Amino acid sequence: MVVAAVIGALRDGTSRDPGDVLEHLNRALTGNTGGGFVTCCCALFLPDGTVTLANAGHLAAYCDRREVEVGAECR
Repeated sequence: MVVAAVIGALRDGTSRDPGDVLEHLNRALTGNTGGGFVTCCCALFLPDGTVTLANAGHLAAYCDRREVEVGAECR
């Protein structure tokens, strides 16, 4: 049931910004997981090679064998 709630929330969202997507997911799922939890890493890949990441309860992203810090660039 949690997966159905996640899919429904993702379909209901309007923003493509990873932080906004995870914020919307958090609002939609709060109190609706039956005591479970969801981890998520959301990425937006742009044509110029830029990647924007947002992370919620998931392990940090890695680039070139290093943990990517908030605000860091990795190409």
